[in-house]
Amino acid sequence: MEIISNVQSILILEIDFFKNTVKYNNNKPNGSTEIISIKQFCQSYKINQDILKKRITSFNCTILDFSIKNYRLSGKYIEKTSLFQGIIIDNSQEKLKLKRLKNTLSIDPLTGLQNRYQLYKKIQKFCSISNTDHCAIYFIDLDHFKQINDIHGHDNGDVVLRSVANRFQKYADESVLPVRLSGDEFLIVKRDIESTEQANQFINQYLSNVQSENINLVNCKTNIKVSLSFGGVVFTKSQSTMVDKLIKKSDQLMYQMKKNNHNNSCIIDFVE
Repeated sequence: MEIISNVQSILILEIDFFKNTVKYNNNKPNGSTEIISIKQFCQSYKINQDILKKRITSFNCTILDFSIKNYRLSGKYIEKTSLFQGIIIDNSQEKLKLKRLKNTLSIDPLTGLQNRYQLYKKIQKFCSISNTDHCAIYFIDLDHFKQINDIHGHDNGDVVLRSVANRFQKYADESVLPVRLSGDEFLIVKRDIESTEQANQFINQYLSNVQSENINLVNCKTNIKVSLSFGGVVFTKSQSTMVDKLIKKSDQLMYQMKKNNHNNSCIIDFVE
């Protein structure tokens, strides 16, 4: 895991709202200072001048520490003199590293798929840009996965999971979001759904593609094919806030499919 480093640069400054100027140390060897207008200062740092003033002057003789854009300001504002004294810290690299860290946390290390981290937000954001008012969520489970682990070993179990995940990604377009929940359980989220019939056709074709190819196991000459059980619900974009209920219902439908030996597809319209 990447360790977040210290801030990139610190600039000592005084913002005089009464004189409309900013006095700052320009980091030159002789320690000289420069004075520019607040407007120039804000343009240089791409900060909204009105927002900057509002944030600073909302405090009175109080130690400040707040972020604006890619910078953090620390110091104090004295209302009597309209003067802010403090430092501005460039933390743009810190934000970038935090973003990378969050992305790392969002990815399942075994399969490379999205994982449970902030899952509800991911699904809501994904569904919010659907071209239709409906989406579908499918709970996917590998059949007889325990037997694969018991017979061929856990290393080959991982091979199977990675292979299935790779195919989930291979056959997914921008309207499909594959997620690994845990173990051999996955979610497939599909936006741009027009009907329950279309949702059923999509998942059957999608999983047929995933199941069609053999998986080469390691340290043995055996190739296997996997079978997948699923249950799914079609829901409106406004219902995407009820992710836990959608997952629970699709999970129940998946077990119905297993119980019926895959004799019927389990796709329904979600009713709250």
